[in-house]
Amino acid sequence: MKVTSVADPILPLCQRLFPSRIAGVSLGLLKATALELAILAGHV
Repeated sequence: MKVTSVADPILPLCQRLFPSRIAGVSLGLLKATALELAILAGHV
């Protein structure tokens, strides 16, 4: 999926900036939000 390939380079950056637990949660939220937006955009 495009969303995953876009988010993957962000993961190492998040891990440097935040503790890995927070980075994992924020990345999960980011992916979920991007996925929702992609679905909504597809329905429009």
